[in-house]
Amino acid sequence: MYGNKKGFTLIEVALFLAVTGALFAAIMGGVQNSIFQQRINDSTQSFMEFLKTAYSETMNVQSLGYGRSNMAIYGKLITFNEEYALDGTRFDGGDNRNRIYMYDVFGDIKEDGIGAPNSVIGALDNLNAHVIREEDGEKVLNGIVETYTPKWGAAIQNSDGQPFSGSLLIIRHPNSGVIYTFYSTTAIPVNGMRLSTVEGAPDIDWNSSGFYSGSNIDFCINPTPESSYPNRPNVRIVAGSRSGSGIELVPESDQEYACEWEGN
Repeated sequence: MYGNKKGFTLIEVALFLAVTGALFAAIMGGVQNSIFQQRINDSTQSFMEFLKTAYSETMNVQSLGYGRSNMAIYGKLITFNEEYALDGTRFDGGDNRNRIYMYDVFGDIKEDGIGAPNSVIGALDNLNAHVIREEDGEKVLNGIVETYTPKWGAAIQNSDGQPFSGSLLIIRHPNSGVIYTFYSTTAIPVNGMRLSTVEGAPDIDWNSSGFYSGSNIDFCINPTPESSYPNRPNVRIVAGSRSGSGIELVPESDQEYACEWEGN
């Protein structure tokens, strides 16, 4: 007598493979979503830390070195969407437009201060403040220029989904030591000025550069720059910020959340 042999039917095998495949797809989908969300968080936190660094370095008086003890760094100029790179490459869009530069703003040291009355922007002119100097007949940038590119290919955008453009000025008043934050919708062409063949180190006309204060500055982080992403993290520099504590992440539930975008 032979016993009955037991095995799996084709239907049972097919069902097993189908269930296994569905479970695998679900697990992989969850892993991919988790990785994507983590990259969004990384890009957002990295950008916030970059901005906080500007405040931290502005709060401390620094000398320039180079044996020029009569000058000091008074703050940082951060430009978004400049036309030229440090190496002279002219940007024509794409990833290059997402590169951000942070320059030292340096000026004279005056033992008796800058006099009064003077606005903060006016103080920069009185201190002959620059980001470019002439040395041995060449135009050079002071110190080490910090270049920042968002992590994981993310893009810094405005509320309309366009590349964020403009200039952020974080300045310590030479008399009071108070930190002030200004923004201009104009991206000051620092590298273009440095590369210019016009003789002499160019001066930035701070008064006519369109800097203003008193308003929130909103940055939208898009993890998928080539398409619309409706729930972009909203990084904000709160109006009147005096330190890095004025940089916050605005939740989507906030009525002032500025980064909702449906695309075109």
